[in-house]
Formats: sequence, structure tokens, C-alpha cells
Amino acid sequence: MEQPRELICGLRARLKSLAWRVAYPAWLVRENLAGEVSAATDDKFTVLIPTYSAKRMRGLASELQPLLKCRFVDQIIVSNHNPAARLRDFLKLEDPRLVILDQPLRHGPGFVYQLAASRPGNYFMSVDDDVLLHSRQFARVFECLRAQPTVPHGIAGCRRGAYVQNQETEVDELYLLYAVTRQHVLRYLELTRLLLATGEVSEEDVELWSDDIVLSACGEGKPRIHKVGFFLQSGTCFSEGIAIHKAVDFQTKRRKVRETLWKLLSEKHESSASPDPSAGHHCEPLGASHFGRST
Repeated sequence: MEQPRELICGLRARLKSLAWRVAYPAWLVRENLAGEVSAATDDKFTVLIPTYSAKRMRGLASELQPLLKCRFVDQIIVSNHNPAARLRDFLKLEDPRLVILDQPLRHGPGFVYQLAASRPGNYFMSVDDDVLLHSRQFARVFECLRAQPTVPHGIAGCRRGAYVQNQETEVDELYLLYAVTRQHVLRYLELTRLLLATGEVSEEDVELWSDDIVLSACGEGKPRIHKVGFFLQSGTCFSEGIAIHKAVDFQTKRRKVRETLWKLLSEKHESSASPDPSAGHHCEPLGASHFGRST
């Protein structure tokens, strides 16, 4: 007999799947009617989308179409971290700005920041492979980052243990979408190096399970989320074997990285930029499932 928690989780998954089937057609109609969108700047964004699950790959075209309408997007890199799959078997979309990468080894979502560091430009955005936003919503996040480039920006996150989205507020950790500068990317790579040097966490602990925790500590203050309006997540965001937060040891692995990071930053007298080690311990992100976060 199923336990109460399992029953609740199963119900949430079914409701999310139903909501997706109801809302997606309306979202698609609106997107098909939308035109190109500009931002009030000549600066450009490089977008990175990590993916792992074949089920998610089939839906990537819907996520990419709004991004291709953004004139401020210079390049979109879709990085497949599943060596057993080939993106072109699922994604037929063609555009000069679209770069398809099939990685020879399995990686976690944090690998995209290595890709970002090797690219030109100063503004980057990593987006989970199950999130659907309209072009103007992407533009809103970009403009917020340019207005306050000292901290990472997004659309959802965790604040004092509670999941929050579609608000104008600071958060302890970002989820779903991560808009950052080159400085944040380089800081992420440096913090990762320092975390591995402690010997307390592994590369997988950071890259696969906790890249969002580390990235959220890379600004001069707490990251911010913004009120961008209604957005969609795939009905797979509660699916076992796809959504990482369904893993039994999800919180345990993340807690280890969070506490090690807090200790590391405190020792370096950088506690003002670090997250509360208790923040997010029991906050289950809705659909956190970056490519490498799928199993």
C-alpha cells in the first residue's frame, strides 16, 4: 500500500500532467501569433539549454521557438549530456544561431558553465529543458540582469525553505532559469574548484546535483527573481527518472554541498555573499530537471 507522501507526490504528478495538456495549446497559439522582440540594448545574450532525457528532447522545439524570436539572443547552445542519444533524432529545428552539441560523456547541468566560459560575450542564460516562456518574458529577465548585473537573476527559486515564483524578490537559490554575467560564470568555476579541493564533495555532487546552489552564491548579494507572468513547465516535471528532485537522496546530496560551500565562504570572510546553510533544505523545486539532472 502506498504511503501518504507517495500518494501526494503521485497526485501532484498527475495534476501537473493534466495542467500541461490543458494549458499548452493556448500557450502555443499565443506564441505562434507573437512577433520578434528586442531589448533596450545592443548587448547580446548567449543561451544554454542542457538536456538529458529523450522525452524532454522531443519538446525542445517549443522552448526554442520563443528564444529564436529574441533579437538580443546571439546564440543558443543545446548541450545533450546523454551519450546514448543524438539530439538531431528529436530536434529538427534549423537556425544559424542554434548550436547542437552531443557530448561524448555524461555530464550534469553545471557543465554548461564550462561551455559559457569558452564563449565570447558577457551575458549568459541557462534554462531547464522543461520550461516554456514567451519571448517578452525572456526579454524581461535580460533587462533585469543588465539593470543589476551584480547578482544572478531568474524566475523562480527558494526563499527561507519555500518555493517562490513570479515575484519581485530576493531568493536564497534560483531554480529553472539562470541569467548571469561572465563574472558569475567565472566565479562559479572558481567556487567549484575550491569545493572539490576540500575533498568533502565530488565533481558529480556539484555538477549534477547542486550547480544551482553554487551559482546562486556567485553574486555580490542574493539572487533575484522577477514577475514575468504565467509560464509553463512540462508535465514531466514530477516524473521519476526524469525530474532529479524525485531522487531519494536528492536533498542529502545537496545539503552536503550547501554546508561545505557555507563553510568555505565563511572561512574566506565572504559570508555576505553566501546562502544560509539551512535555506532550501526542504524546498522541492517544481520540475528541477536540467538535462544532467535526469537519470
